[in-house]
Amino acid sequence: MAISPDGSLIATGLDDGVVRLWEVKNGNLHYSLRGHTKAILGVAFSTDGLTLASASEDYTIKQWQVSDGSLIRTLSGFEDGVASVAFSPDGKWLAGGSYDFSIRMWKANEKGAPRLMNVKNAFVSALKFSPDSKLLATVSNNWKDVLYTVTLWQVFNNKEIRTFRGFKERINDIAFSHDGILLATVSGSEIDVTGDMDRSVKIWQVSDGKIIRSLEAQNQPLSAVLFTNDDSAIISSSIGSSTDGTLKVWDAKDGTLLTTLPGSESGITSLAISSDGKLLVSAARDGRLQLWGESTQIVR
Repeated sequence: MAISPDGSLIATGLDDGVVRLWEVKNGNLHYSLRGHTKAILGVAFSTDGLTLASASEDYTIKQWQVSDGSLIRTLSGFEDGVASVAFSPDGKWLAGGSYDFSIRMWKANEKGAPRLMNVKNAFVSALKFSPDSKLLATVSNNWKDVLYTVTLWQVFNNKEIRTFRGFKERINDIAFSHDGILLATVSGSEIDVTGDMDRSVKIWQVSDGKIIRSLEAQNQPLSAVLFTNDDSAIISSSIGSSTDGTLKVWDAKDGTLLTTLPGSESGITSLAISSDGKLLVSAARDGRLQLWGESTQIVR
């Protein structure tokens, strides 16, 4: 799920392989984008809001024109499902992470072969560019060997520069602070395979990979995380079969829990915030969206 930069549209993707664009002002369906043959696993708007990228279990990324819903191109080469997709903030790059243990990165507005980065025996299940577009953070999850890491890559040369370790359960999402100084991660699996749960929000220093603090959210897996636009707070969401999904708002400086927002009985799967910081959206596993304004909650 993603919000367009101007806050007017929300993009969603479900198991039916259809990408849907929704109008924020009234909740109406704006476009249905068809072309994928399997489930949608990730969506992302370009910084200028003109294009949308979708990642799918059908081994491809598709790039769409937002204005009319037309397909611009299909990016292939993956040997398994594509779990995540992201545009760089400077608009130059489009990256995808796959279950085939690879990251591929294309010029966002040019033809040509992608850059290829490989990880060792782990699914690349999430990725994010730093605010200055110089770094790419990727999540690697290896359930078999119980190895969960976040890797930082330099974009200009594909060089791996740092690895964040110390996770005991699957990493589900990552987020840079808007000043690029911090990286937040959330983890947890609905099935505890190790007997050693790690259901926390971790805050890391990007410059040296040191952990600053760990926020113990609740006894349930955490699904998504983001910083508010002024970096004053961190918002995390949960998903689990034993308890309802909730949103928690944390003070970014000292880790104090500021408030807990009601989510969905089915659990929250993803979060997004508008570029002006006035709209927070949570997507639930049952397909419903919750829109949070500055003072009200609208459920659609």
